[in-house]
Amino acid sequence: TQGVETFFTWTVWDESDSALVVSPSYTYTQAYDRASGEELARRPRHKIANDLTIRAFEKRARLTLTTIYNSDFQENRSRYSKVPGRMGEYVQFDVSGSYDLTDQVQVYGRIENVAEDYHESAYGYAETGGRAVYAGIKVSFEPLTLAREAMK
Repeated sequence: TQGVETFFTWTVWDESDSALVVSPSYTYTQAYDRASGEELARRPRHKIANDLTIRAFEKRARLTLTTIYNSDFQENRSRYSKVPGRMGEYVQFDVSGSYDLTDQVQVYGRIENVAEDYHESAYGYAETGGRAVYAGIKVSFEPLTLAREAMK
C-alpha cells in the first residue's frame, strides 16, 4: 500500500466574536496484493473531504458542514461470486454544531448523511441505512482546580 494524504486549514477570517475556517483534505491510495498484483478490496483510491466551520456569538456557537467523497473501489476478486466486482462511489454530507453554555458545559449535536443516501463500505454492510442524529451535553471539569476554587 502506498499513497499520499494532504490537508490544510485556512482561517478565512477570525475576529473577536466570529470566525470562518475551511479544512479540505485529499487522500490517494494504491493498494495491491504483492503476490498477484491485483487491487486490494475495500480501499478507495480517492477520498476528498472538506469541513467548513463557522463560529459565532462570541465564538460560543460552532456550526460545521462536512462533505466526504469516496471513489469506487474493488470489492471482490472472485469471478464466481454474486458479490459485485466494484462498489460505487458516494458523496456524504454531515452537519454538526455545538454551543458553549458556560466554560464547562456544552450542548452539541450532529446529523450524519443529511441527504439520506444509501452506500456500503463493504458488500452487505450498510455504511448508512439512512440518516443518523446524535445530541448530547458535555461537562468538563478539573477536579483539583474545582477543589482549590471551593477552598478559597
